[in-house]
Amino acid sequence: MSSANTQRTGTYPMVTGLFRDREGAERAYRAACDRGYKANDINLAMSDETRKKWYPSGDGSSSGLGSKALEGTGAGAAIGGAVNARSEEDAEYLRDQWKGHGEHVYR
Repeated sequence: MSSANTQRTGTYPMVTGLFRDREGAERAYRAACDRGYKANDINLAMSDETRKKWYPSGDGSSSGLGSKALEGTGAGAAIGGAVNARSEEDAEYLRDQWKGHGEHVYR
């Protein structure tokens, strides 16, 4: 999304990331939550195989990522996440935070 389009529509870019392990996904999720985003602001997708591997039933995960992610989506052992940023500053913050935890991060 161009900056001109951002100003014209009043919307901000979506920040997306692909995470290859549970720890990276959990850290990225916490970074968004620490910035004030709520669970319903964050969209996740993972394969059923990944959910079973990283979030087995009753694993005690405090983040809720395993139950939050859309079922039957994604491929392989990866988790994808997306957040609609509320400002350019938030988009930059999330991108910078997620880069340390994800393989592919875009805004």
